[in-house]
Amino acid sequence: MRRLSIGQFSQATRLSIKALRLYADRGLLTPIHIDPESGYRYYASDQLMRAGLIHALRGIGMPLQKIEQFLNMEGNEARLELLDHHAAALTHTLEQISNIRATLRAPNRPPAQDDSVRIESADTRCIAGVRVKTDLHHIKQDIQSAFSSLYSKLALAGDTIEISGTPMLIYHDAIDEQGGGEVEVGVPIREPLNHNCALRISHLEGSTVAVILHQGPHDQVGEAYRKILNSIASRNLAPDGPPREIYLNDPAVTHPAQLLIRIEFPIQPVETVAK
Repeated sequence: MRRLSIGQFSQATRLSIKALRLYADRGLLTPIHIDPESGYRYYASDQLMRAGLIHALRGIGMPLQKIEQFLNMEGNEARLELLDHHAAALTHTLEQISNIRATLRAPNRPPAQDDSVRIESADTRCIAGVRVKTDLHHIKQDIQSAFSSLYSKLALAGDTIEISGTPMLIYHDAIDEQGGGEVEVGVPIREPLNHNCALRISHLEGSTVAVILHQGPHDQVGEAYRKILNSIASRNLAPDGPPREIYLNDPAVTHPAQLLIRIEFPIQPVETVAK
């Protein structure tokens, strides 16, 4: 087994020294030896194949977290499934780019109404929920933790709380690259007569809502939001409150391709906003 310096390994793999240090810190590609005096790093020649695989996965835009998951998987079937999921996400991104290009080519064209978007009346709902502050990089983990906390508190509440609907996520603030904010996970419940649990009980006021149904992985839900916002604009309406996602089947046990999410946007006429 031949030993290569980090410079030699960088040349052989076409990975920068900065990238190799990052992959070492993440545990994706660790040197076989680090000189205790000089700090020089050395790699083995039989690590070239792993480095080439990381290089290829980065080349198709796979995040480091997914690459780590890919490398730790046992068997090619699981790896193929992860690749298929990544390919679907790339296809979705290309579709979004195509939609943006079409909009730029016809900037004066009014947004089209979408038959998949419906206008409905939503009744007031009593919600047992947990709020959490998060950002774009931690939202998935924070939501999972919040749901875990919610169901733990519901279990402690016992018969004092009766669930009447499916789980939902309410975006009280915009969560994007510019900053984080507060979201709330919750479930509709019957109005409790008495309860001693640490749950936050609130009311989601009845309103007129624009509704769209998204089927597929949650990380592809952006297209549904684009459609619903375009449809709201085309009807001379405006958002009037935080959007919410209602999960019609359990994300924990449902295959991502079969996930069903009902998106609701409270709305009002633009004239009302102007006043």
